[in-house]
Amino acid sequence: MLPTVALLHMTAVWGVTFVQVKDAVELYPIFLLRALRFAVSTAALGIPSGGRLRRLDRHGFAAGLVLGVFIATGYALQTFGL
Repeated sequence: MLPTVALLHMTAVWGVTFVQVKDAVELYPIFLLRALRFAVSTAALGIPSGGRLRRLDRHGFAAGLVLGVFIATGYALQTFGL
């Protein structure tokens, strides 16, 4: 029962973000909005995982960069669609 409630809660939170992004697109340019959201998430996730990031080799960094480009493109297209 608890996993179902958690899944419903996360679905509701995820769905609300579409309304917030749609409103934010009216105030900010799309790429500025994306940059701000990525900066906040980088700070939030980068601080606790800083040690792991320092151990990242060139191959891991390149793979992360490629994946980052794909996800950034996906988010930008999704935001443009809103």
